[in-house]
Amino acid sequence: MITREIKAKRYLDNNQAKLLKGKFLDDSHYDILIKEDCDAYDMAGNLLFRFRKNAIPYHIVKSGY
Repeated sequence: MITREIKAKRYLDNNQAKLLKGKFLDDSHYDILIKEDCDAYDMAGNLLFRFRKNAIPYHIVKSGY
Protein backbone atom coordinates (compact mmCIF):
# COMPACT_ATOMS: atom_id res chain seq x y z
CA MET A 1 0.00 0.00 0.00
CA ILE A 2 1.37 3.39 -1.01
CA THR A 3 1.01 6.27 1.44
CA ARG A 4 0.87 9.74 -0.02
CA GLU A 5 3.16 12.35 1.58
CA ILE A 6 2.55 16.07 1.49
CA LYS A 7 4.45 19.08 2.83
CA ALA A 8 2.34 21.90 4.24
CA LYS A 9 2.99 25.44 5.38
CA ARG A 10 1.37 26.64 8.60
CA TYR A 11 -1.91 28.29 7.68
CA LEU A 12 -3.12 29.41 11.13
CA ASP A 13 -1.20 30.52 14.16
CA ASN A 14 -1.90 28.84 17.51
CA ASN A 15 -4.40 31.49 18.61
CA GLN A 16 -6.40 31.21 15.37
CA ALA A 17 -6.42 27.42 15.69
CA LYS A 18 -7.66 27.61 19.29
CA LEU A 19 -10.68 29.63 18.11
CA LEU A 20 -11.73 26.67 15.95
CA LYS A 21 -11.56 24.15 18.79
CA GLY A 22 -14.90 22.37 19.23
CA LYS A 23 -16.39 23.80 16.03
CA PHE A 24 -17.70 21.84 13.06
CA LEU A 25 -15.62 22.90 10.05
CA ASP A 26 -17.13 23.00 6.57
CA ASP A 27 -15.58 22.93 3.08
CA SER A 28 -14.60 26.60 3.29
CA HIS A 29 -12.01 25.70 5.94
CA TYR A 30 -10.02 23.33 3.68
CA ASP A 31 -7.78 23.69 0.64
CA ILE A 32 -7.18 19.94 0.24
CA LEU A 33 -9.48 17.05 1.06
CA ILE A 34 -7.55 13.92 2.04
CA LYS A 35 -9.34 10.76 0.84
CA GLU A 36 -6.48 8.27 0.88
CA ASP A 37 -3.77 7.19 3.30
CA CYS A 38 -1.56 10.21 3.81
CA ASP A 39 1.22 11.58 6.01
CA ALA A 40 1.63 15.37 6.22
CA TYR A 41 4.77 17.17 7.29
CA ASP A 42 5.56 20.83 7.93
CA MET A 43 8.33 22.57 6.02
CA ALA A 44 10.89 21.52 8.67
CA GLY A 45 9.96 17.84 8.23
CA ASN A 46 7.95 17.48 11.46
CA LEU A 47 4.97 15.15 11.25
CA LEU A 48 1.67 17.06 11.37
CA PHE A 49 -0.73 14.15 10.98
CA ARG A 50 -1.22 10.65 9.66
CA PHE A 51 -4.52 9.69 8.04
CA ARG A 52 -5.40 6.04 7.51
CA LYS A 53 -8.69 5.44 5.74
CA ASN A 54 -11.04 3.06 7.58
CA ALA A 55 -8.60 2.59 10.47
CA ILE A 56 -11.44 3.21 12.94
CA PRO A 57 -14.49 0.95 12.50
CA TYR A 58 -17.63 2.78 11.30
CA HIS A 59 -19.71 1.96 14.38
CA ILE A 60 -17.11 3.68 16.59
CA VAL A 61 -16.93 6.72 14.32
CA LYS A 62 -20.72 6.95 14.28
CA SER A 63 -20.97 6.83 18.08
CA GLY A 64 -18.26 9.48 18.41
CA TYR A 65 -19.97 11.79 15.94
